[in-house]
Amino acid sequence: MVQDWGGLIGTAFTVRHPGRVKRMVYMNTVNGYGRISRDLPGPDESRWFQWIGGGMESGRTEQVLRNAGSTVLSVMKIIGFNSTCVDDTWIRAYSEQFPDWDSAVGVYEFPIDAYLGRIRDYIRAGDDGLPALAAKPAILLEGLDDKAIDPRRAIADFRGVWPNGPVVELEGVGHFCQEDAPEVLVSNICQFLQANP
Repeated sequence: MVQDWGGLIGTAFTVRHPGRVKRMVYMNTVNGYGRISRDLPGPDESRWFQWIGGGMESGRTEQVLRNAGSTVLSVMKIIGFNSTCVDDTWIRAYSEQFPDWDSAVGVYEFPIDAYLGRIRDYIRAGDDGLPALAAKPAILLEGLDDKAIDPRRAIADFRGVWPNGPVVELEGVGHFCQEDAPEVLVSNICQFLQANP
């Protein structure tokens, strides 16, 4: 099961180690191998990547992301977070792993890698594993209010590898679909796992 950065990371792992992964569940992410049409909005057109690029020169992007322990909810709101179930326990679950500047290096570097295209060569180096990837059962659960990854891109990317794979479009659900619609996700994932033991 992969969401957000997990899509690129998990898929890159799978194309390189196909025998270690049996099936894939994608949630508001891309796999990176779908060869998306240039007619669709590019990543730089999303609200998230506009925010990333707009604050790189001034240092705002790094300041906010490297202080994720205290800015996590604000960052999630930019990306598309619709849940109203936020309490102290929830905040700790998302922020505790980022107690200082150094611990949040990935929070900053991952989006910059995508924004600047630094991950492209690594993804493409796994192209030989595409046939094995496409042979695995997969499902995409897509919150249609995602502000980080345009849902049309996510769906096209998924369909580029699994043209007939199931896609569940979730109205009113943002990028953090696990927060916005956990019951719907669990139900669909259980059905998918039962159909693909």
